[in-house]
Amino acid sequence: MINLQRVMELQTRLATPKAGLSGIKVSIISATFKYRRSYQENLWAESLADLGATVSIFAPIMKNSKTQTRDKPTPITQYSPLGSTYHLIEIPSHVLPKHQVLTDQLADQLVESTPDLIVWCGCIMFFGRAAYLDDRLSGIPLISMYSLTRKGRHSFKWFGSGLSLGERLKSFAFQTIRAPVLTQSIKRAQLTVASTPECTDIMRQYVWGQSRIEWARKHEEFPLGFCGHTFSYDPERRRSARETLPIGPTDVVIIVSSRFEQDKWSALDVAYQSIESFFERLDSKQKLETHMIWVGAKDNEVSHRFRARLDQSSYRPQHHLISFLDRQRLSTFFHAADLALFSQASISCQEALGTGLVVLCPPDPSLDHLQKYTPRFKQRPIEEWVEVLLELSTSLRNENHNDLERSSSVEPRQRTIPSPRELSATSAQSLAYIEQVPNVLRALSQKIISS
Repeated sequence: MINLQRVMELQTRLATPKAGLSGIKVSIISATFKYRRSYQENLWAESLADLGATVSIFAPIMKNSKTQTRDKPTPITQYSPLGSTYHLIEIPSHVLPKHQVLTDQLADQLVESTPDLIVWCGCIMFFGRAAYLDDRLSGIPLISMYSLTRKGRHSFKWFGSGLSLGERLKSFAFQTIRAPVLTQSIKRAQLTVASTPECTDIMRQYVWGQSRIEWARKHEEFPLGFCGHTFSYDPERRRSARETLPIGPTDVVIIVSSRFEQDKWSALDVAYQSIESFFERLDSKQKLETHMIWVGAKDNEVSHRFRARLDQSSYRPQHHLISFLDRQRLSTFFHAADLALFSQASISCQEALGTGLVVLCPPDPSLDHLQKYTPRFKQRPIEEWVEVLLELSTSLRNENHNDLERSSSVEPRQRTIPSPRELSATSAQSLAYIEQVPNVLRALSQKIISS
C-alpha cells in the first residue's frame, strides 16, 4: 500500500538533495557489490551517505553451512572517502553462472529495513526481483538503473539476419531468461536510468505500444561517473608524485589501468603492441623522457605472463608494472601521468578524466557521450594509435614545459593561470557522483509529481 504522505514528503526532500537527506532511508540492491571498488552501487551508497541519508546496500553472499539460518544478517559498516557510514547487508543466496543469484530472503530484509527509497543497480539480474514481486514493497519509490551495451555482447534480436546458431541461442536465452526481469523492473520503477543513449535504445526494444509512451515519461539518461573526492586534480599532488617515482617534470607518462585477468589479456596485448611500436618511433632522447606505467598486476598467471613480456621488451627500463591499487593510490598515479590508454570501456576511463588526463580509447558507442565533458577524451581506431600517440606525446611534452615555466614564473599572475589539464579536470567534475546523484534524485522528485 502506498503511504501518500510519506511519498510526498520524500518528493519534497529530493527536490533539494544538497540541502541534506538526514532521516531518509535508502536501500540499494546490487548483485555485484564489492567493497572499495568504483562500481556504480558503491559510489551511490557513498554519495547518499555523504548527503546524510541512512543507506543500506543489499548484496548476495553464497549460501553455506554458516549461512543456512534465517537469522537477521549483521550489517557491516562501510565508509565513504569523507568518513560517512553506510551498511552492507549480505543476503544468503544461491550463486549461479554469469553473476546470477537466487534468494528467498531479500524481500523480508528489505521490508524490515523500512526504506523510503529503493535503488536497484543492474536490473537484468535475478537478485532484486523482490522489488517487483513482493507486494509489501510496491508502495516504495524505485529507481532502476541500467548499463547495457552491444559491444562484446550477443545480438539483442535473436531473429536478426546474419547471426550464427550460437549467437541466436545466446540472444534467445537473454529474451527468455533476463529480458522478463528487464521489462518488469521498467514497469515497476518510478524512474528508469540508462547510462548511455545506446542503453536507452536497447531498452526501447523491450517496451511496446502504450507501455513505451508511459516509460518515456519516466526515463532519463545519466552517465556512469566517479568519486570526485578522490579523482580531481591537484598540481601539488602531481609534483609530489613525480618526485617520488622519480619522473622529470617535463617527461611524458602514459598509463594503463586494468584488471590483470584472462578476460583482459587481449586488451592488455593491444595496448602493449601499440606502445612498443610507439617507442620504436621515438628518438633516443624522447625514449628516455617517456615512461609507461601498467597498473593492476596480481600474483596470478596473467600478471606473470605479462611481466615476462615486459622483460623481453627492448624498452624494458621505460616499462613499470604496478600491483592493483585502491582508489587513492590510483588517483596518485593518474596525477603523475599525462595520458591514459583504454583498449575497452572501463569506469577508470571516467576516473582518469576526473584528474584531467588525456584519454585515448577505440571508438565505442558506450563512451561517445564523454566527448561533451572534456576535449581531452580521444577516440581513435587502434590501428591509428601509434600515430596518435606520437602527436599527443609531442603536445603533452610542450604542455609540461609550459606548466614548468608558469610554476617557476616570478610573476604571481602567471602562476595562477589554470593549465589545460586543470580546466579539463574541472569540466569533467560534472561526471562526479556527488553531482550525478542529486541530479537523479531531482529527476525522481519530478516523476513523483507527474505521477
